[in-house]
Formats: sequence, structure tokens, C-alpha cells
Amino acid sequence: GYSRRSAPALHPEILMGVMQDALLLMEYQVKSWGKVKLVKDLDPNTAVVMCDRNQIIQVLINLLSNARDAMLDGGMVTLRTRQTPTTAVIEVADQGVGIPPENTDKIFDPFFTTKSLGEKSGLGLGLSIVADIVRAHNGAIEVHSDGPGHGATFTVTLPLAS
Repeated sequence: GYSRRSAPALHPEILMGVMQDALLLMEYQVKSWGKVKLVKDLDPNTAVVMCDRNQIIQVLINLLSNARDAMLDGGMVTLRTRQTPTTAVIEVADQGVGIPPENTDKIFDPFFTTKSLGEKSGLGLGLSIVADIVRAHNGAIEVHSDGPGHGATFTVTLPLAS
């Protein structure tokens, strides 16, 4: 499934419903996060977006899991939604280890990882897949970090359904 990316099956979806489904799927996992707390700041009026519900849920789960993994000593992950006149915006912010400036340009590259062997290590495909899914939805994804020790914020924008 990871290597054979399929085109999204776009349908009008209320973003809040998609967010709630992703959180429901992660409910058990979030309870086991220990010193990491999930804070939700969800705009209940977020409009309808054209999306493949399952793919956007995959994006959310990946971003939330990465945020948790970045906070070795605990902290807060904030999941926020808002709306502009033309887009729905999803932000996942953490208080984790941050991203060194030299890595921000590579963070969405396939097989790029900052995790060392033996850590909760994957293949470095998660953020690459997330970026591909978002782009296939005619959206955009950005990352901002003030560097090591200052956490990171991933911002996904998706066009509103017409």
C-alpha cells in the first residue's frame, strides 16, 4: 500500500467529522502516551473539503504519532483546525526536540529519518507519504521549527469544496 500510492477518491467531507474519526481510531494509543498530552483546538465550523477520508485520516495519524515520538520527555501536542476563505487548515504542533534548519528541506523526502537505529524507527516514509497525499488533494504541507529544542508545527492546507 505504501509503495503503490493510489489516486484519492475525492468526496465532499466535513473536516470535523474526518478529524473525529482519526481521533477515535487513535483513542487507545493516545491513552498510552504517558507524559504526552493531546490538546484539541478544533473549529466546529470548519467547512467541507473534497478529500479521500481514509487518506486524510492516515495523514492525521502519522502527524500525531510523529509529534508524540518527538517528545521523549513529555509535553503537549496541539491539534488545531481553522478556516480561511478558500482553505481548511490543520496544524499539529509539538513541544518536542524540534528540527534543525538543515533538515527542514529534507523532512518530506522518502527514506529521510532523524531516528537512530533501535529507536521507534521506521523507514522514513511517513512524512513523504503524508506530503504525497496532501499534494494529491491539491493541498499543501509546511513545517516550521525554531530549531532543536523548540518543537515543530506541521501545517496542512486543503482547498474548500466549491
